[in-house]
Amino acid sequence: MSNLSGLTANNLSLTLGGTSILQDVSVHVAEGQVVGILGPNGAGKTSLLKLLSGQRDAQGAVAWRGIPLSSLSIQELARQIAVVNQVNDTVFAITLHHIVRMGLLPHKSLLARQTPKDDELIAKAINAVGLSEKVQQEYSSLSGGEQQRALIARALVQQAPLLILDEPINHLDVYYQHQILQLLHELARELGITVVMSMHDLNLAASYCDQLCLLDKGQLVAQGKPEQVLQAELLSEVFKIACTVHQNETAAGMRVEFAPQSSPLLDLKGWQA
Repeated sequence: MSNLSGLTANNLSLTLGGTSILQDVSVHVAEGQVVGILGPNGAGKTSLLKLLSGQRDAQGAVAWRGIPLSSLSIQELARQIAVVNQVNDTVFAITLHHIVRMGLLPHKSLLARQTPKDDELIAKAINAVGLSEKVQQEYSSLSGGEQQRALIARALVQQAPLLILDEPINHLDVYYQHQILQLLHELARELGITVVMSMHDLNLAASYCDQLCLLDKGQLVAQGKPEQVLQAELLSEVFKIACTVHQNETAAGMRVEFAPQSSPLLDLKGWQA
């Protein structure tokens, strides 16, 4: 295993049900950086995040700060890595506050006395994601976007130095997309937290990420700064649609545009309502 600090993955491969999901993927994420995992549906983004967070085993090796994830207990892993997966429905009648409070579990038992410091930490996390007015609302009654923000608040309470998120701005409107991405960016800049997240919006990735990893059919086809990865020819090949990249002097000024199909996908002659 490499002695590099940060998050290091070497030669990751994953096969499920006889289907190859990831092939020989190696990445290194420096501490305090925001890294976006990009690629079309089915490229292997979610699977890669599960391997990088220790949620799934595979061929290859993953280490955080030089320590193999496979050597850490579940509680030790939770103290080091906070994970926000895509929103799933829940049948439990628990409030948003209880969901966010679960971020304390790596540090204390579920029945442990909650201290004023804990209360302050939970309140700050909930306020940071804009849900202060929803504290006592049942989690299952929240919108998809609100549930996503609640899970991010829980991750903040967990206080892990590595934060891994699967589509964290999915279901969010434009305002909260930028609010959450700005929050993650500030966590990296001000607290040194390392953030790794999958994203669909290439322009938001260019604006908020320090590094990008582009996956296609389970393979890592590019890794580097946004201006290095977001190349028109490469994106056209990966996403199977004509692409133009407008690049200003800064990565934040980049703009990726995909051209609409020039010919119809279906032959609708003879179809009538």
